[in-house]
Amino acid sequence: MFDQLQMHTDAPTRSTRLKVVLVLRRLCWFTGLLGWVASVLLAGPISRWVAGSDAHAPEIAVLGCTLLFGAISAGQIALLQGLRRISDIARINVWGVVINTLVAISVYAWLGEDGIVPVMMTSALVTLILSYLFARRVKLILCICPGGKRGIKLLT
Repeated sequence: MFDQLQMHTDAPTRSTRLKVVLVLRRLCWFTGLLGWVASVLLAGPISRWVAGSDAHAPEIAVLGCTLLFGAISAGQIALLQGLRRISDIARINVWGVVINTLVAISVYAWLGEDGIVPVMMTSALVTLILSYLFARRVKLILCICPGGKRGIKLLT
């Protein structure tokens, strides 16, 4: 996917770049939501398969949000990679490791074994927030085009 995005960011027209960005964002939301719904629907069978009972089904259903957060942040990082903002990706990774380590140590010290699900959710959320902070620098603006048509332009 990264090669395709990079190929299209080299396109001469900004409208082609914009279409790629919009499709990428919508696809990430769709696949993330689909993963979350699937984890909710399959939480019982997965819990029975892994733990031998339905005792962990609620936790598995809640962990589906990590699929949504992961899909959206992966799309934002793919956008940054396609626009050759490698230093932004490095910053996301470094800050993500630092913050997630501090959060994980704190939550495990506080909750012990019961902190597994909160740490996984928080880790995915931290990565999502960091990727958002850097990806929001890619501006999409609404404009009135010649002929009175409305459109969106991509500013990098």
